[in-house]
Amino acid sequence: MQMKVKTIFSSLILVLLISSLFMCLFAGSVKGQSEIHVATEEALKNAISNASDDTQTVIIFDNNIAITVKSAIFIPADKDITLRSNGNSKFSLVGASGANVLTVENRATLRLDGIIVTHVSGYNAHGLTVNSGGTLILSSGEIIGNSGSYGGVHVNGGSFTMTGGEISNNIATGDYYWGGGGVYMTGGTFAMSGGKISGNTAIHYNYGGGGIYMTGGSFTMSGGEISGNSATANGGGVYIGGGNFDMSGGTISNNKATDGGGIYLADGYVRLSGNSKISGNTASNSGGGVWVTLANLGRLSVSNGVEFSNNRATAAYNRDSSHNSIYNTYIGNGVVWTSPFTQGYNNYDISYVQGTPTTISTDSSGDSGGSSGGSNTRFTVTVEDAYGNPTGAGSYFAGTSVTLNAATKEGYTFSHWRVKAGGVYLSNSPYVIFTMPENNVEVVAMWSGVQYNIIYELNGGETDWRRAAEYPTTYTSSGDGSSVAIPEPIRKDAFPLSYEYKFLDWTVIYPDGSREHFQTYLSIPAGTMGDITLEANWASKGLMQNITDWATGIGLIVLVIIVGLFLNAIIFGNGGSSGSSTQQRRPYDEDYELRRQKEYFERLKAEQIRQAQLQREEQQRRWQEEQRQREYEQYRQQEEQYYQRQLLEQDPYEILEINKGASEMEVKDAWRELSKKWHPDTCQMKDQRATDMAKENFDKVQKAYEKIKQYKGWK
Repeated sequence: MQMKVKTIFSSLILVLLISSLFMCLFAGSVKGQSEIHVATEEALKNAISNASDDTQTVIIFDNNIAITVKSAIFIPADKDITLRSNGNSKFSLVGASGANVLTVENRATLRLDGIIVTHVSGYNAHGLTVNSGGTLILSSGEIIGNSGSYGGVHVNGGSFTMTGGEISNNIATGDYYWGGGGVYMTGGTFAMSGGKISGNTAIHYNYGGGGIYMTGGSFTMSGGEISGNSATANGGGVYIGGGNFDMSGGTISNNKATDGGGIYLADGYVRLSGNSKISGNTASNSGGGVWVTLANLGRLSVSNGVEFSNNRATAAYNRDSSHNSIYNTYIGNGVVWTSPFTQGYNNYDISYVQGTPTTISTDSSGDSGGSSGGSNTRFTVTVEDAYGNPTGAGSYFAGTSVTLNAATKEGYTFSHWRVKAGGVYLSNSPYVIFTMPENNVEVVAMWSGVQYNIIYELNGGETDWRRAAEYPTTYTSSGDGSSVAIPEPIRKDAFPLSYEYKFLDWTVIYPDGSREHFQTYLSIPAGTMGDITLEANWASKGLMQNITDWATGIGLIVLVIIVGLFLNAIIFGNGGSSGSSTQQRRPYDEDYELRRQKEYFERLKAEQIRQAQLQREEQQRRWQEEQRQREYEQYRQQEEQYYQRQLLEQDPYEILEINKGASEMEVKDAWRELSKKWHPDTCQMKDQRATDMAKENFDKVQKAYEKIKQYKGWK
């Protein structure tokens, strides 16, 4: 029984050690890749799905990507994904109608670095959602042109950090009881230290927050800009319906609403400090800078160093003495206020209609915070990357019709219009008409490249099955060119631990026939249109290298067996056994030992015979190869002699394909043309004999030309 247990345990040890060895060898052969290039919706989804957990994966866009399925792309738990545009380009991720573009799940992280998250103009859906436990980081790029119940970003209990980039021209349509053209926040945290939230709109009749609408959570602003946003109701810049807003830096400027042009405080707390600036905001009713009820004046605190300037409301007031105490408690005495005010409860900066009214003079333009339009004011339309004649760019009066014409762009198809500023709706058509609003409009024509095939010629190899999803099968034409990572293929012999061939590089064959070599990154030049072919180039390791690989693999396995036997001896040996001291030992068997030695020497002799046979076969192969080479050289010499005789006998004018009366210039032109035709550099062919024939024709042309020059006495 003890012997059976010993045998089973020994076998388990050997199996575990050998399995560990193979796992280590396999793991060592897999190459990690932190960057993945994508150009299609399918490739993007596969890259996200296959990303390693808890390891940052950078996904680089090589083209605009449109989502065709009416569903968001989800960043699942434990994934850390960065979406980035290739090079200096800024590619778009365009959502489907009725579905947001991206959703960040619990324990997932999404970083936006240089891409545009948008919808086609007129589609009803917002940009991104960050669910509880998820993290969104915006460092560059844009969240633009989204519209729905809320517009750009929904912070649904997660964490949103904005250090750069732009959230602009998104619209909260007011379909339900929501606002938040730029950001809609129902909980979690939002930290803004840079970037810009501008040109967003909330059009609900009762709720607002053109830039930001929050009902809970924590919003901290230490830098950046919230500007040019508008709300039909309240809170042109920021609407606080719950939670805390702490501002220690940055600017809230040029926002518009009915109440609270800059900030509307319905519930929660607002604390302004540091070098914060609240300027140029307009309320058509009360609270140009900040709106708050008299009952909630204690929920707004303003520290020294904060600056209010050029805010506007319908009327101005002096502070009533009954509110001096609360003012002195929550408002600093070193705050700068909109001129000519010397205190903040004036209704222009902070909403206040309790004291006595006061009259202030407007500036020379007569601006009192209302709209700046008028029948005699012209507004500008800026059009980028359009090729119509005309494109529609120019200056127009409000209310007039404006026609945009993107026309066509070689190698591309029209995708949609991206509205950078102005808040107009444009259909998904290269030729579109809209009514000019009372503000400037900026639009960009967006184009999608045409997709072409990537064809693989592996020359006996195969794609690496561990990285099968990383081999692109298509590329998209681009005005800036593109770069695609191509994994190395593999080419194996019969033994699983060794490779008979070594991969050298790829040869790319472009549609015009030109060729280039590259190792890993295929750089497709700008303007390339047509299918391309990738050929794998190999080099044989040679016999000795393959024998070395085999020996190494066998040696590792033998080493594992020895270690297993050693452990077996320690555990079940004479001194390590916990069994009875009366255990019987096997008596020494001399005949058995002799048989073992005899079998060993027989195996050794057989191995020596096999090695000798291999050496003889190798010598025979080399002799045959040398013999074939000698025969080939002899054949080449005979062929050369034959062609030399032919050249002497053949008329040089016939070789150059001209008449004997041709002038020197005609002879020289014919010589140049045929030299280019048969030059070895332009006649590299897969068939070696065809290549040799081209070289011979080239030599014949040179000798015929020299013969005519010598005969004619030309230099």
